[in-house]
Amino acid sequence: MADTFTTVSTTSYFGRIRNAIVGFILGPILLLVACWLIFWNESHSVRVTKSLKEGAASVVEAQDFNAGNDGKLVHVTGDTATEGTLRDGEFGVEAQGIRLTRNVLVYAWTEKESTSSTTNAAGTKKTTKTYKYQKEWVSALPRSSNFKEQEGHENPSRVKYKSKSFAAEKVTLAGYTLDSELVEKLTDTKPVSLEKDKVEVPDGATLNDDEIYVGSDRSNPEVGDLRISEVVVANGPVSVVAGQGGHARLAPFRTKAGEPIALIERGTKSAGEMFANAHSANRTFTWLARLGAFVLLLIGFLLLLGPLSTMSSIVPFLGGIFEAGMFLISFLGAIVVWALLTAAAWMVARPIVGGLLFVLGIGALVLAIRHIRRGAAKRREQALSSAKPATA
Repeated sequence: MADTFTTVSTTSYFGRIRNAIVGFILGPILLLVACWLIFWNESHSVRVTKSLKEGAASVVEAQDFNAGNDGKLVHVTGDTATEGTLRDGEFGVEAQGIRLTRNVLVYAWTEKESTSSTTNAAGTKKTTKTYKYQKEWVSALPRSSNFKEQEGHENPSRVKYKSKSFAAEKVTLAGYTLDSELVEKLTDTKPVSLEKDKVEVPDGATLNDDEIYVGSDRSNPEVGDLRISEVVVANGPVSVVAGQGGHARLAPFRTKAGEPIALIERGTKSAGEMFANAHSANRTFTWLARLGAFVLLLIGFLLLLGPLSTMSSIVPFLGGIFEAGMFLISFLGAIVVWALLTAAAWMVARPIVGGLLFVLGIGALVLAIRHIRRGAAKRREQALSSAKPATA
């Protein structure tokens, strides 16, 4: 059963004006950060695209080590291999593979916050915050000292066992040694079977279903109880596109376009498949960064126009209409800046794409100007219509 705690606070009209002015100062900073992110993201996307094209045109097939390929970009497939056994000394768990990881879950109180607000005719804003507390299995122990309502929701300050990884010192592939940057990209895991006669179960803990439980009653957990399991990144078939360096080492390959190439995937993949997947991953990352930059632009414009929106809120009906108008202007402004900066970054690499984005930005700018003019005209009409009865 979850616990809830509610707080209610009020901010006067002048207090809201003060907060809006602070937002007015922070708004331009967010806009500058967003502009930098847009330019960096588009430039990075262009460099990655050029680097991948450069790599695809020069990659060499090298199923066996050949010293003559030193300094070249090579494509290698085969099974990874490691020496020795990975071991978690805390519990005596052993496994063969690339990386052994101990995963620890702790049963703890968690806090979730929700907020709602209303504004009255005097411009005073009433904010209601509801804090929901419930016990959950989590990977990171929340600090109950940061909770709004600490009493009755105390978590331990620390846990006895923490998550930890144990990596193989050397991972080889078809006579090559894989650089750590390549190895770290292998993240697929499988559970490690925990056998009672081999695992060192600490006092006060039990072993069941390949899981070590630290606590008194698994069916009725208490705050601070732990669930510990082990997983391993196993050896197996992989495909690599990377640079062949000295001492038969596969490492990131430096391209003339500026971005390194270090591709690794599970299974046997052709170089063409790997480059196609890398292009797809680059597009996904680029669009996520674009979305993040657009959101920053939108928030920046909203903060910049915040004082106007706040001042209009005391006028019945007009406040809501004005706020909607400010949002639309901010939205169109974000589109304009995003499109123009994106177009500028792409103009050199892809003139057609850059040109289309430039047109999109100009179109959004025209719409914003038209909206502002129409809004001004409507406000003048409302002012004139309200002034006629007073004159009569």
